[in-house]
Amino acid sequence: MGKIFLCKEIRAKNPFFIRCIEKNVYTIEELCFFFYHEIYFVEEFHDWAELAAWLKRELKLESLSKEIQKLTVGYDTKLQMVLLILESVHYRSGEELLEYERKMEEIHKSAGFLRNKKKADYLVHENKYNQAIELYLQILNSDNKPEEEIAADVYHNLGVIYAKLFYFEKAADFFLESFKIAPTTESLKQYKLALKLGRKEEKADECVLDLPSVKQLDLIIDDEIQAIDESVSGEANSFHKLDQLKKSGKVSEYYDNIQKILMNWKEECRSYM
Repeated sequence: MGKIFLCKEIRAKNPFFIRCIEKNVYTIEELCFFFYHEIYFVEEFHDWAELAAWLKRELKLESLSKEIQKLTVGYDTKLQMVLLILESVHYRSGEELLEYERKMEEIHKSAGFLRNKKKADYLVHENKYNQAIELYLQILNSDNKPEEEIAADVYHNLGVIYAKLFYFEKAADFFLESFKIAPTTESLKQYKLALKLGRKEEKADECVLDLPSVKQLDLIIDDEIQAIDESVSGEANSFHKLDQLKKSGKVSEYYDNIQKILMNWKEECRSYM
């Protein structure tokens, strides 16, 4: 069972804007959430003077504000300031904070590739695709090439982004590059699926077509596409029925059906959270 943390009741009237993730925070707990969970962005946070002023002005945390102002800028003091903020509300246990400190040290010493990849992964999660693409391409185009495992993941993730944007042919190219570096069933499957959705199956790479697992994957992909088609057809039929209800003057039934559709969408959204 997780530990219960008591939240402060003060909520800022004016938020603090965290530039590196482009988000506003209103409470000390939201600030702690950023520092603890978005650990790969912490080194990009530089607005300590502004933060100290905001903590004093908006959250009335004068003591914490003074402690931050005392520390000078630099990596070692930055870690101290983060830990100071996390400890101020007992955001995590002593053991967890020690582990956090160890991980921060590890990130600080790690290659830039890993940090940039984690940042790009976060941007994908936040649907900020253009920024994520830029970071992924920086990794691939760097003079010092990343390890094969990182490169394969980056190519795969670029394929995912372009598939989400409906650029299926481009997505297929990235999935293929990922597969060539680190042959995985997932990249092969996504490659074939992207070609099929983009109606470019004739472009399939011959070396991939010769693999014995491809025929089996084709059956899986066909089933997935059929499921997508059925889902889309089902929603189209629902909207057609709504239109018919409205035209026939069955207003009450029309709004009841809209409510059902909205509830289904809400449940579907929750399942992805």
